Amino acid sequence: MCGIAGYLGQPDRSVIERMTRSLVHRGPDDEGYFVNEKVALGMRRLKIIDLEGGKQPMKGGHGATVIFNGEIYNFRKLRSELETVGIRFQTNSDTEAILHGYEHWGTQLFARLDGMFAIAIWDEHTQTLILARDRFGEKPLYYGRFGNSFVFGSELKALLQHPAVKRELDTESLQQYLVYDYVSAPRSIFKNILKLPPASCMIVRDDTQRIESYWNLRLTEKSISLEAAEELLKEKVERAVTSRMQADVPLGVFLSGGLDSSSIAYFASKNSAQKVRTFSIGFEDQSFDESQHARQVAEFLGTDHTEHIFTTKDCLDTVPKIFSVLDEPFADASVLPTFLLAQFTRIHVTVALDGDGSDELFGGYPTFQARKFLWLYRLFPTAIVNSLISRLPTSFDNITFEYGLKRIAEGARYPKLIDEYSWICSFLPHLLSQLLTTAFTTGIQDPFAVLARYIRDAGSVSDFNKMTYLYSKMYLQDDILTKSDRASMMVSLESRAPFLAVELVEFISSLPVKYKMRGLTTKWLLKRVMRPLLPPGIADRKKKGFGVPMARWLTGELKPLMLGLLEPGRLRREGYFNPDFVARLIAEHQAKKKDNRKLLWNLMAFQLWKDKWLA
Repeated sequence: MCGIAGYLGQPDRSVIERMTRSLVHRGPDDEGYFVNEKVALGMRRLKIIDLEGGKQPMKGGHGATVIFNGEIYNFRKLRSELETVGIRFQTNSDTEAILHGYEHWGTQLFARLDGMFAIAIWDEHTQTLILARDRFGEKPLYYGRFGNSFVFGSELKALLQHPAVKRELDTESLQQYLVYDYVSAPRSIFKNILKLPPASCMIVRDDTQRIESYWNLRLTEKSISLEAAEELLKEKVERAVTSRMQADVPLGVFLSGGLDSSSIAYFASKNSAQKVRTFSIGFEDQSFDESQHARQVAEFLGTDHTEHIFTTKDCLDTVPKIFSVLDEPFADASVLPTFLLAQFTRIHVTVALDGDGSDELFGGYPTFQARKFLWLYRLFPTAIVNSLISRLPTSFDNITFEYGLKRIAEGARYPKLIDEYSWICSFLPHLLSQLLTTAFTTGIQDPFAVLARYIRDAGSVSDFNKMTYLYSKMYLQDDILTKSDRASMMVSLESRAPFLAVELVEFISSLPVKYKMRGLTTKWLLKRVMRPLLPPGIADRKKKGFGVPMARWLTGELKPLMLGLLEPGRLRREGYFNPDFVARLIAEHQAKKKDNRKLLWNLMAFQLWKDKWLA
C-alpha cells in the first residue's frame, strides 16, 4: 500500500519530493524516486507484502519502471504464469508481478489483475507513461495537464504541490457535490484536474493522451438452480476472503455485527490457523450503536475481539483532523466513525478486511425495499399524499420510516429510477437555484445527467439491476470506497474489500434478481447461505448503517460550529450560498420542523474543506 505521484515535463527532484511527501500518511515506512530528463516518479510505502524486497520504484530489464498503490491478490498466480515463459523473479512482491506482467502482456495485464490498485508505469522504449486504476476505484488516482506538464497522484494534495497546478473551483463539480455529497469520477472539485475512471488505463505520450476501458460490470440473469447458486456463492465468498488475507503484517476484520462483516469474519476465522482479530466501535447513542451485535458474533466465532465505546466528544474531535487531510469536499458523515474505527484498529494491526460492496451488488439498501411501495404512492394525487407526509412529526433517530417517506415525496418529481436514487442525495437539483448565488448557477447542466447516463449504460436489464448498477457506479465508487480509503489511509491502515473480488462480483452480477431480493428481504441468497453459519438473528438484522446522530448534534454540540461556518455575513462575503435560504434551513432544523441534517452537514463540510484547501 502506497501513495504515488509523478509528472512529465522538466523534472525537478525537489518538486517530486514535495509531491510525494504530502502523501506520507499513505506510506510511512519508506519512500523512493525515479527521475530522468522527461519523467519524475515518487512513492511512499506502507509495507505489507515482502517487507524488504518490495521497494519502489521498481525497474525492469526492458525499460519499464513501476510505482503502484494497492494490493494484487492473484500476483502469485500471475508469477507462476510468467515463470513458465522463462521470466525470473528477484523478489516476492506483487509489484514485480506488475512489472514483468506489463513487459510480457502490455496493457492487457490490467484485465488479469484481481486487486485494488493505482499504477503508474514509465516505458523508456516508447517514451510513454501508462496509468491504470482498479475495477471499482478502491484506490484513487488524479491527473491533470497544466502547460507543458502532465501531473498525477494518489490525492489532490500531491498535485497541488506542483508549481504549474492551479486551484480553481469547478462550478459544475460544486453543484455535483451539493447534490451527491461527493464529486463523481471523472470530475474533481478543481478545474483541469480529473480522476482516472475505474477499470481503465491511460496512455500518455508527449502532448497526447487516451483512456481505454479494460472491464465493465455486466448484469445478466443466467439460469442456475438454487442449490448450485448457494454452493457457488459460499465457495466464492470464502475464496475472496482467503485471497485477501495475504499479508506479512498483522491483519484483522472490521466487525459491525451486520451480515456482511459477520460473513467475512466467519470465513476468515474458518481459514486462519490462529484466532482472527476483530474490531468494533460503539456509541453512547443507542439508536446508532451496534457493538452488542458485534460482540455476539465475535463470541460465537471465537475471535480475538477488541471494542471501544466512543463518546460524542470523541467523534466531534475528529472533525478538524479529518478535514485537515480530506482535500476534496466530502459530506458522508459516516467518515467520522469510520476514521475512529480505523484509528483504533491501527493500534493493533496494519490490514483490516471490511464488508464494502455487498449492499450495492445485492441491492441491500432500505431504498430497494421502499421501491416496492412506489406504486402505492403513485396511486393517489401527489399534492394530497405529499401534504399528508409533510405533517408527520420529525424524528432525529437513525433511518426512520418518516424520514424515508419524506425523501420519497421530495424525489417524486424526477424521472423513474432517478427518483429512487435521489433518496440518498442531499440538495436535489431543483433546490440549487435557491441555495446558490447567480454566479454559480448560470449555464450549468443537470447534475442528474450522470445518473441518466449510467442507467442507459446498464443496458436492457430489470429496473432492480439498473439500480444496483447505478449504486455500484456512483455510491460505491465515489462515496463508500472513497470514505474507506481516506479514513483508513489517514492512519496508515490498509482496508480490503473481499466482496469486490472480480470472480465474486461477476458471479453475483449474473444471478437472477429473485436470488437477490424476495418480497421485502434484501440480499436473500447471502442471508440463506449465512443464516446457519452465524448466531441466530444476525443474518436477518435490519440494516442500520454506520451513522452518527448528526441531526441531534446540529441542535447541540455541533450548533456553534454550524452557526460559525454558515453565519449570514460570512456567506454574503464569500458569495457561494444564499444566506437567507441557509438561515431557513437552520431555523427549520432547530425548530424540528424538518430534518435538514444532510443539507446542513453538506454545507458545513464544504466550508471546512474550503477554509483549508481553497483559501
